[in-house]
Amino acid sequence: MKSNTQKKISQLQRGRQDLRKIIHIAIGMFGFAYAFFGWEIIAFIWMIAIFCAWFLPSRIEALEVLLTHDENRMGYSPAMIIYGGVMAVSAVIFQGRIIEPFIVLAALAFGDGFSGF
Repeated sequence: MKSNTQKKISQLQRGRQDLRKIIHIAIGMFGFAYAFFGWEIIAFIWMIAIFCAWFLPSRIEALEVLLTHDENRMGYSPAMIIYGGVMAVSAVIFQGRIIEPFIVLAALAFGDGFSGF
């Protein structure tokens, strides 16, 4: 039988993972903006996202909730940085096209967001 403390930790971890999944899916919605921006702007937005993922979670207490225990020790999430990097590179590789980088974004965002349901 689980103690109350173990139950609370289990609920916190489940809630944290649900929040991360919701954020993944919300980021996938950004793909609809691809039709309105040039590839330069999209790549720039992803570079800003990489910068924010690297420096903000350790400096804003509310964002620390999104990080796992190991990520909290580092102060950032390597997965978030890689995610943004893949999206910036896809915007550069598929210059002037809309559908290909959107497919990459959809695969990452919805694949990670709906995993484990």
